[in-house]
Amino acid sequence: MFSVSLASNFIDSATLADTDIRCDTHWNNWVPIKLNILMWWNKLGGIPTREKLSHRGVEVQSIMCLLCSAAVETIDHLFVGCRELLEIWSRIVIWWDVRLPDKFANDDIMRWADSTSLRVGQRKAFDALLARF
Repeated sequence: MFSVSLASNFIDSATLADTDIRCDTHWNNWVPIKLNILMWWNKLGGIPTREKLSHRGVEVQSIMCLLCSAAVETIDHLFVGCRELLEIWSRIVIWWDVRLPDKFANDDIMRWADSTSLRVGQRKAFDALLARF
């Protein structure tokens, strides 16, 4: 018998089995679909950062981050490393009364969000806040 859930699980196991992070496609309906897609591409490592574009031969003026100009624009830098975003992360931690993981990288943020103890309603809101699914 066909179900969307079975099809989703099949696609996940066939295409996302190489990664050790949570890569299911249970999207959060509290955020716009394009944000769900962005985070899915993030998990797959498919976001075309300036560094990746440069490696593919696409001419970019600079591979440095447009927000801080202090580091190369990588996926890790965009989501957790940019000093312009550290203030946002510190406010999230205070607001939700949680601790950031010791290792602060893109994949670790996803694991951290999964391991944070929250009630069901809080989990969905927290996931929406982190633009995760």
